[in-house]
Amino acid sequence: MNDKLLTKFKEVEKGYNPYQLSSLPEEWSYLTLGKSGTFINGLNKEKKDYGYGTLHVNIDNIFNGFFINTNKLGRVNANQNEIKRYCLQKGDICILRSSVRIQGVGYPALFESEVKPVVFSGFIIKFRPDFSVWDSRFLTYALKSNFIRNNVIAWATVSANININQESLKKIPIPHPNLQEQKKIATVLSNVDEVIQRTNQIIEQSQTLKKGLMQYLLNKGVGHTNFRKVKWLFGKYEKIPMDWEIKTFGELFQFLRTGTNSREDLTKSGEIQYIHYGDIHAKWNSIVDCDLEDIPWIAKSKVRQLPFLKEGDLIMADASEDYEGSGASIVLKNVKSRSIVSGLHTIALRDSNDDVFVDFKKYLNNIKLVKSQIIAYAVGISVYGLSKNNLRKIRIPLPPMREQKKIASILSNVDSQIEKYQNYKSSFEIIKNGLMQKLLTGKIRVRV
Repeated sequence: MNDKLLTKFKEVEKGYNPYQLSSLPEEWSYLTLGKSGTFINGLNKEKKDYGYGTLHVNIDNIFNGFFINTNKLGRVNANQNEIKRYCLQKGDICILRSSVRIQGVGYPALFESEVKPVVFSGFIIKFRPDFSVWDSRFLTYALKSNFIRNNVIAWATVSANININQESLKKIPIPHPNLQEQKKIATVLSNVDEVIQRTNQIIEQSQTLKKGLMQYLLNKGVGHTNFRKVKWLFGKYEKIPMDWEIKTFGELFQFLRTGTNSREDLTKSGEIQYIHYGDIHAKWNSIVDCDLEDIPWIAKSKVRQLPFLKEGDLIMADASEDYEGSGASIVLKNVKSRSIVSGLHTIALRDSNDDVFVDFKKYLNNIKLVKSQIIAYAVGISVYGLSKNNLRKIRIPLPPMREQKKIASILSNVDSQIEKYQNYKSSFEIIKNGLMQKLLTGKIRVRV
């Protein structure tokens, strides 16, 4: 916790402007939560009490959107006295009391449902606003805004988790316009949220479409009516199009030397860029455009023996925490004159004879018959590893080059649509963040 920040925010009790903002509109004021509503900590139960009984808001439900979705709630065994004490009402705000992440603590979600009874977890503090002075939607937006979130985080304490208590929340000051203006501000922000939500639904639908297309095209191809049976894992026979070949990774690719340097050796600038397996899992998706992506650096002296990667090289992570992540890979684009090496827990693959179209490479891990082998060869307990020797043996049902290009074109078009909508969503999220800062502080006024 930042002690200077904490000291600064505590000065609010002495009349200090907590957010270093220009003065509020003349008719606005600051109102602390402790003077404008009531708090109560949630219901603590034993592990055996979960899974049946009364609908129950838990940590995960706080991060599922602005409103708490009652269709996604779990259940807990609660008696009548507990239900009476911990039952949520429309307009209540659930605030996360404890989190393993600093950005989670104090995060709010609004209960706007007529469904009853619904109780809430001991990891949550319920705030019931005084509805004569607060609009719940406005207040939830305020508690989600960056400048107030920073204030909340400043009051957090650290033990096993990062926590905030009622006494600290009571001291949080919120800019307070009249009730009518609050409602209007909330409506404006809700309209932007609605666009974001609709766009997100389109993205999800497009991703579902892509998943179905991949399942079909990568296993049955384009327009085939003749198939042949091939012997696959565990003596089972699978069907592939008649003119597809069976090639192994060892036949299609050269296996390049890779590094062993951990994240501690990486820097933000330097001469050599370094592909770390953790970034393949967490940061990148199929394609790494070197003109756009932030690739970490490493000192030249630490990777002198490693070959530099080229355009179209396929980099596969050889370790994963789950089977689903096994074989996750990226294809490099726009390498140009950059010096890039492949690092810890990666397998770097380069075409041996140009049998695989560059844009088709990124889908190899999605071919069902390939993925099943990767999972079969991955070994380990908490981390699953795939060796180079085993990868060399893995077989790929490979379409002719012309069909590879057609399949890649279809799937790339869907990818482009998804990216377009993701950019559209991101632009509205930027607009929303800017509006929140200005509307919630009165820099932009709404007509009432």
